[in-house]
Amino acid sequence: MAKENHITTKGFILRIVNYRENNLILDILTADYGLITCSYSGRKSKNNSLRRSISPFIFAEFKLFYYRNRYSLNSLDIIESFSPLMEDLERLTCLSHLSELVMDILRHQPKASNVYPFWAYSSYCIVYQKDPILTTHLSQLKFISDQGFSPWIEDCLICHKPIKTNIVNFYLNRGGVICDAPACRKHTAESSIVLLHRTNIDLISYLLKLPYEKCFNLDVEHHLRAELLAFSKRYVNTVMEKEYKKLDILSTMEKFEKGIYE
Repeated sequence: MAKENHITTKGFILRIVNYRENNLILDILTADYGLITCSYSGRKSKNNSLRRSISPFIFAEFKLFYYRNRYSLNSLDIIESFSPLMEDLERLTCLSHLSELVMDILRHQPKASNVYPFWAYSSYCIVYQKDPILTTHLSQLKFISDQGFSPWIEDCLICHKPIKTNIVNFYLNRGGVICDAPACRKHTAESSIVLLHRTNIDLISYLLKLPYEKCFNLDVEHHLRAELLAFSKRYVNTVMEKEYKKLDILSTMEKFEKGIYE
């Protein structure tokens, strides 16, 4: 006989998908069970308070029914609604991007470590701190590094000699910095080289060593911010072998507001 369980757990809704006419599919990141997918029926029922409570990225206590390897939602009690998201497209887009990355990692590594505390700290900072875009890029660099994709930045990844120049070559295809020695540069493709100031290299190194509660409120000087964001985007896309595009919407909106039309 299949086992039936009524389960209560806390978690964050990472994604909501409409399913058929009256159903929703929810992806919920929980502390107890990792990422779970559950169904909810009655989305269009009148006077349904539960339906009105289901929103992207809320933190809640969920009461679920588990049967035959499937979860269904019975009720939820919201703990944190992250209300600023409903009025801030920038922050909502940032969280949507980060949730896509987190779910991609979990699909390939279902037992990935520390995902729940990572999301708890990073999502809160994205919603409430002054620079959500920078926080998102710091978050994704920290996250993929903790999942085994840390960039090599301590010395040249080929000859392992220290690099003392102010401008450092980062080789995307190999995931690390390389020096200017001809023997180290001869097999690299110039299109895969990203130039980084030493200050940004040091910041990334510092970021990767910090605990989650301290690493999402770092400041970056204005003239180095664009360089760091561009590196973060290309590095994550290269590591994940996927072009993440949600944050591009914000760049397009920023250009439009400045009267730049392409």
